[in-house]
Amino acid sequence: MHKKYLLILFLFIGILGYSINISVSINPYYLILKDIIDKNDTINVIVPSGKSPHTYSLSSKDIINIYKSDLIIFNGLNSEIFINKIITNIKKKKIPYLFISEIIPRNELILSDEHNNKNSHNEFFNPHVWLNPYLVYNYIIPDIVEKLVEINPSKKDVYINNAEILKEKLKLLDAYLLIKSREIEGGIITFHNSFPYFAKRYNINIAEVIENSPGVEPTISEMKKLTDLARKNKVKAIFSEPQLNKKLAEKLANTLNLNLGILDPLGTNVNSIDELYLSIFLNILNAIR
Repeated sequence: MHKKYLLILFLFIGILGYSINISVSINPYYLILKDIIDKNDTINVIVPSGKSPHTYSLSSKDIINIYKSDLIIFNGLNSEIFINKIITNIKKKKIPYLFISEIIPRNELILSDEHNNKNSHNEFFNPHVWLNPYLVYNYIIPDIVEKLVEINPSKKDVYINNAEILKEKLKLLDAYLLIKSREIEGGIITFHNSFPYFAKRYNINIAEVIENSPGVEPTISEMKKLTDLARKNKVKAIFSEPQLNKKLAEKLANTLNLNLGILDPLGTNVNSIDELYLSIFLNILNAIR
């Protein structure tokens, strides 16, 4: 009788499937995944709120949580400085992982400002691929779902159905923003080179960025060049980022008597990936009016 109950229990567990633990390097992939996964799955965000993946160092607790994962999702393209510290052990432990940047076709990638050679290696491409909704619903979500199904096939229908709902939501928002983008006139200056994918999608003119490399402040001559470029390109607003020091952005905005806004590429204070795109767009639109 006892064996019979155990058999029924195992069959019941098999029908329900099991939950998986996913680690993602940055918050945007949490925002994407949370609308796809099963309610019993869990997501661990490696880089905490308010920190930048470009400068964040892993704690021992981070490393423990990463090694407990059933799947790890990185962005890649050198956006997370900590990957080299753990990737060898991840491979040794045979933990499934995914580099989002490797999903995106090469012709969809945007070169970093410092490099204009199409034969450059991958690390010379701008890493902020999650900020183009088209890339997310067309490439990123399908590949994430494929990986989830591979790891937990019992939840295949859940993952696929949830992903389809999310993709349709993003397609509708994308279509709306493409129409609304006609209202945006004049250039902007962003603090860091986080938004070229978003700007390209919605035809927004980013005249210049304040810091080409995170933590490397522009020289006095570079600040003067920024000021001249802003006037020449009829820049209407300057934007800082919550993960980085806004002092230089404030100084430039005061010098030019321009609006200073905030654009958060990581979506720290939003509840969904579509809300992230909408908040960035509206922050730009409202600042330049």
